[in-house]
Amino acid sequence: VGMHAKDNFRVFAFMDSPPWMDLKPAAGTSGGKDVLQQVKALAEMVGAEALLKIDCTANHKTSPWKCYLGQYTLRYLATPYFLVADKSDSWQLREASGQQCPQEWPELSGLVTDLRSKSVSMLSDLSANMCNKCTIWVPSCFDSRTSLTRRGWKDVLVTDFRGNKVNMETAFHEFLEAQVDAEQAMYGTGYFESCTGFACGEMCNSPAVAECNDQR
Repeated sequence: VGMHAKDNFRVFAFMDSPPWMDLKPAAGTSGGKDVLQQVKALAEMVGAEALLKIDCTANHKTSPWKCYLGQYTLRYLATPYFLVADKSDSWQLREASGQQCPQEWPELSGLVTDLRSKSVSMLSDLSANMCNKCTIWVPSCFDSRTSLTRRGWKDVLVTDFRGNKVNMETAFHEFLEAQVDAEQAMYGTGYFESCTGFACGEMCNSPAVAECNDQR
């Protein structure tokens, strides 16, 4: 947009389901894929490591391709952003398990717990310490790309530790208001669903859950 863009425009990012975790395939299952190895193979094939942020690659000198994964690179992002991430991201669980409905197999419960634990830990750290005027909204759903539906914006609720119920639309409006408030300090805001069960969030009647219920 030209040399003067920085004086006339402000750039914000909206990200849905970006923090892919370094999640190993479930042991004893067939068809599970290692997302990290897929990313590594792609990075080496296209030779695009020069496009990655230097701050990130400097901390991963022997494996710079990790900086394609949100788990490793989001902490270096200076642009204010609004991020949506389901605790039980259906795409990641299906890739790692090779199954459409991971919650139906007891032996995969460790995989579900591992993803939820890694996601919440990393995103909590981001909102508390590392992001510049970001807002992170984390429902406890078995879903992915939540912002593509009206249900995702308006119906799915996050009940935070204060007991407040916040949908994505409200959280996003608050994010935009924070960007235009020149007096507001640089900090992150996190909305994390407080329930701990699988897909336990309010109004988490996602298509992915419906598909799995139909197969029972």
